[in-house]
Amino acid sequence: MTSEQKNIWGDFRKSDNPELTDKEYDMIAKLHADVFNHELWKPCTCDDDTFQKMISDLNNKFLE
Repeated sequence: MTSEQKNIWGDFRKSDNPELTDKEYDMIAKLHADVFNHELWKPCTCDDDTFQKMISDLNNKFLE
């Protein structure tokens, strides 16, 4: 994870809003694709489990 990506993710982690905005959904999908080097894939916003997994993956990378 680059320093720019860490800054973006760090700002997201500071948010105390439990609901994700459309902008945050897009950011999570793009950042996950960039960090884990895969094609951009945006799961349905109704798929909370998938987004939670993506968030957990990014949190783990952030903390490395």
